[in-house]
Amino acid sequence: MGSSSSDWAGSRGDKWVHKLAAMEAMLAPIDEPLLAALDLSSARCIADLGCGGGATTRALAARSPNATCIHGIDISAANIEYARAQGHDQRLVFYRRNLESTDPAAVAYDRLCSRFGTMFFEAPRDTFSALASWLTPEGRFAFAVWAPAVWNRWMQIVREAVATEVTLPASKRDAPGQFRYARADLFVELLEDSGFTGVSFQTWTGRLPLGGGVNAREAAAFALSAFSVGGLLGDDAEKRSRVLCRLGTALSPFEDGGVVMVDAAAHIVTGRRS
Repeated sequence: MGSSSSDWAGSRGDKWVHKLAAMEAMLAPIDEPLLAALDLSSARCIADLGCGGGATTRALAARSPNATCIHGIDISAANIEYARAQGHDQRLVFYRRNLESTDPAAVAYDRLCSRFGTMFFEAPRDTFSALASWLTPEGRFAFAVWAPAVWNRWMQIVREAVATEVTLPASKRDAPGQFRYARADLFVELLEDSGFTGVSFQTWTGRLPLGGGVNAREAAAFALSAFSVGGLLGDDAEKRSRVLCRLGTALSPFEDGGVVMVDAAAHIVTGRRS
């Protein structure tokens, strides 16, 4: 289920947009601890990095004073188009940009925020060093990244179902992907080396509605279409059908009242510009 920034700029981002509503409904519980880690009590200039369809961007607006300006930034043109179509708020501006570009930011930001948008950089040290320069002196950030796989068993269940039909590529610890910063202590070191200070993390645990609030069969179909590991099945309809059946069965114990709820964990990493 790993991808690089270049993947998101192209076909991966184009396919993802069709799953945005379900994915953002699924990840909405992460917004509460993420936004709580930022001081939003007064008007700020905020950047939401890797904003996807803009759900977290809009959540920032809902919790911020009227004079706040918020920029949602994503590498995918399809995501930005979707975000812009979700309604007008004069405080919100969405634009496309490769965050790995070394060009300076258009404005100085008081806050940087990202929900799972920082794990796919191909040159993370250079990128985080550039992002540190985006902040005003003493400006703060809060990044959400996935905690280890053992605390996110649902992701492994999806992989195991796919692995019954195809051989999965070996995972590389420092490669772009969901669990790149599962070792939060190493992520803290990287950020401190990149120009941030006072970096720390807290681990959030809770339950997520896989697929945005659907039953086991629908959650299985969502996972295979939304996560990159499902793409390894290719166009083989028979393989995909068998995996869908197995995955639906594996997810059925998590179904409660017709909704699959999975235990999940994420690190909320915070700090400020040096």
